[in-house]
Amino acid sequence: MKLTLLTAILGLTLGVTGARADEAKEPAKDQPAQEQTAKAKPYPLDVCFISDEKFDEDDGPEIYVYQGQELKFCCKKCLKKFKGDPDKYMKMFEEAKAKQEKESEKAKETEEEKP
Repeated sequence: MKLTLLTAILGLTLGVTGARADEAKEPAKDQPAQEQTAKAKPYPLDVCFISDEKFDEDDGPEIYVYQGQELKFCCKKCLKKFKGDPDKYMKMFEEAKAKQEKESEKAKETEEEKP
């Protein structure tokens, strides 16, 4: 009985310590927070830039702020992928953003050419 109680206490202590260690790994500027989202550059895309999926209409997107940029993900799996290699996925985000801007400019030019 004492061994079981001691094991449970030790497990809880290690679990709390482990959670704090995980929090320390990510800088505060990369943590999602309502006030950071308000200050961040708005997310310019209509879909998740990782999966190209639309956002869930009921639950909405997973929102995460990274280096002052608001990012939206269709699911927690895509957010987890991003956190695993943010440099890779920020490059992907920038490419998707540039593609959308190019398509938007092209659409404007087409509209201007119409009589």
